[in-house]
Amino acid sequence: DMIYDFNYVGEWGFGPMHGLRAWFDGEHMHYNRALPDCQFTDFIRAATNQTCTSASYGLARWTLPFAGVPPPPTKPWVKVRDLDFYLLEGDRIKINWCIIDVVDLFVQAGYNVLPPPPMSTDGYLAPAAMDGDPAPLSTMVDPRDTLISEEIWRAALQEDYVL
Repeated sequence: DMIYDFNYVGEWGFGPMHGLRAWFDGEHMHYNRALPDCQFTDFIRAATNQTCTSASYGLARWTLPFAGVPPPPTKPWVKVRDLDFYLLEGDRIKINWCIIDVVDLFVQAGYNVLPPPPMSTDGYLAPAAMDGDPAPLSTMVDPRDTLISEEIWRAALQEDYVL
């Protein structure tokens, strides 16, 4: 059950929100206009009776401004890293921290908003390619790669089973 006195403060055109409709029209639609049809895959979930967390990633095409930053002209596909933390009170969500790695999103699009880091910033990885689980999301697949992989698969099948 969604908590109906949810409060969010952002810097890009919407302030505190109260209620499900305000959240939907504010934060939710801001995100979904910028990254429409973002498909998320959870790969870690953990919970107690009062807390819950998840780690996931989303695949989306960045098409409109996000947090006041326009997408590059190419409107690139991006992998959105997400961590969620919940605190429950009774049968309601009291607090939800949804942390999107905005810096990583910007870097993927060519916007380097921080100085170069001293260590790798590969983040957390689930499936090796992070392009869908358990198989790649079809919109993330280059059709030329499909033809090449099918050719290799058929050659292996021929060699291993037909000869």
